[in-house]
Amino acid sequence: KKGNPSLLNVIDMWITAAEACPAFARQCNLIIFTPSRDIYYHFRDIQIRGVAKLLRHQQAQGQLFLQSSPRALAEQLVYFATAMWMDWADRPFPLPVLREKLASGLLKLLRD
Repeated sequence: KKGNPSLLNVIDMWITAAEACPAFARQCNLIIFTPSRDIYYHFRDIQIRGVAKLLRHQQAQGQLFLQSSPRALAEQLVYFATAMWMDWADRPFPLPVLREKLASGLLKLLRD
């Protein structure tokens, strides 16, 4: 559904954005290694809130059954995703490989 994106839809949006300008996407992730890292942490906090909102919505719709709070799971998901993006930014590999790593890891975290 358009108003209810799945986690895979979110991953696809991330990859599509990175494909538009991979060099910029790398620099956005590598900013964590600079004195401007607060920008990165602010963005990550926004991502956590967004993923928590998505999880709460899916839980309310009966699409997802969580054993922990949506916020706690959102943090785990976003921390995993940012680690994968950081690895891609620092040691580039093809974006389709990143998509597969993100999808398999995030879906595993959702199942656990």
